[in-house]
Amino acid sequence: MEVFGGMLSDNAVSRSVRDNAAFLDAISGPEVGSPYWAPPRAGPFLAEVGKDPGRLRIALMRNYPGRPVDPECVAAVEDAAALCASLGHEVIEDQPAIDFETMSRAHYLIAGATTSVMVDMIGGMRGQPVTDEELEVLTHIFVDQARRETAVDYARAVMTIREVGRQFSEFMQGYDVILSPTVALRSVEIGQFYFTDPKVTIEEIRNRLMAFATFTPLQNATGHPAASVPLYWTADDQPIGVQIGGRFGGEDVLFRLAGQLEAARPWCHRRPALHASRLPSQRAGEK
Repeated sequence: MEVFGGMLSDNAVSRSVRDNAAFLDAISGPEVGSPYWAPPRAGPFLAEVGKDPGRLRIALMRNYPGRPVDPECVAAVEDAAALCASLGHEVIEDQPAIDFETMSRAHYLIAGATTSVMVDMIGGMRGQPVTDEELEVLTHIFVDQARRETAVDYARAVMTIREVGRQFSEFMQGYDVILSPTVALRSVEIGQFYFTDPKVTIEEIRNRLMAFATFTPLQNATGHPAASVPLYWTADDQPIGVQIGGRFGGEDVLFRLAGQLEAARPWCHRRPALHASRLPSQRAGEK
């Protein structure tokens, strides 16, 4: 099924680069009739982990135009850049000349339109339309906004995303990897993304979500691979990820680099102070 115009894909959160490579090996490849697919791989991704990535040319993107980034997230990516340089890679501060806000609005328009269609499909499957009262506020606002837009609006949004994809692909021809923060906030409060005011606007929703998930939409929109690696820890023992993004179809380079970073600064054994594994175990019925 078409979901968000191809801006979503499957993968898994893992504790090691090898686990993630093995998982991607298991699920990669196009299904029959898939409208989007990556170039065929030369071999298993698992075989790339541990290989020398060579000297990579890495673009360092510290900030996101027009949006604040938590200083801890900036510190995390600067620390990762220093680590990459110490491993022999060439790190250059640079970022693509893309209209990120226009891309973001197009992204949300496509997401809203898809959400509206999916809600209608659910109503069709059960033989009864979904009512506004059955929807969470976020979903209701997406559906309501989508029904106010036209086919021309949707086509324009798709064209915007495709143009961003071409611009980003051209930018990445000069680099092997782009390094950025994964998110723009070191943490979020519980309920920060749970909307309760039915009068909230799409722009307010977008701004609240984009304040956190700031850097990842570029990879989603353009179909370029990326990984978040937990290299940095704050003074109060919280991990912060940095994102490494590759050229289109460049998963092999990312697995080599991620494996090299993991070997240089292992993270699998680390646990933050507040972690489920540190809580006292309780048997059912105990108080």
